[in-house]
Amino acid sequence: MELKIADIRNRGEKNERIFIKVLEDCNLGDFIIYDETFDEGGNKSNIWPHMYRFDNREVKGGECVSLRIHSGKDHVGTLDDNKTRCYFLYWGFDSEVQIFNKDGDVVHLVKISSENKYQLTSK
Repeated sequence: MELKIADIRNRGEKNERIFIKVLEDCNLGDFIIYDETFDEGGNKSNIWPHMYRFDNREVKGGECVSLRIHSGKDHVGTLDDNKTRCYFLYWGFDSEVQIFNKDGDVVHLVKISSENKYQLTSK
C-alpha cells in the first residue's frame, strides 16, 4: 500500500494526531481512516465509529500526512527538519475530543479499490 500509519502522536491529548508516511506517489482521495469502537464489555461494536475520508490530493513518496483530530485549516508545510513536505489535515472534531485514549484502540487505514455510490434524490 502507498501509505503507512507511522504513529499516533499525543494519544489521548487535545492535539492528538495520526502521522502517516507516504511510501509511493498516490492520491489521498483513495483512502479512508477509521477506528474500531468497543462496547462496555470490550467487544467490537459498529456503533459510532469515527471515519475520515481524505480529499483528492496528489502526494509523493517520501512526504507525510499529519491528520489532526481537532478542527483547523488544512495546510502544507515541512517537518522540523525543514526538508520533508507534510500535509497538515484536520478531521474536524471539537478540541475536547480524543479518539485514541485507551490501550488496545485500533486505527485502520484502508485503500478504496472500488466504490459503489448511491445518491438519494427526492421522489
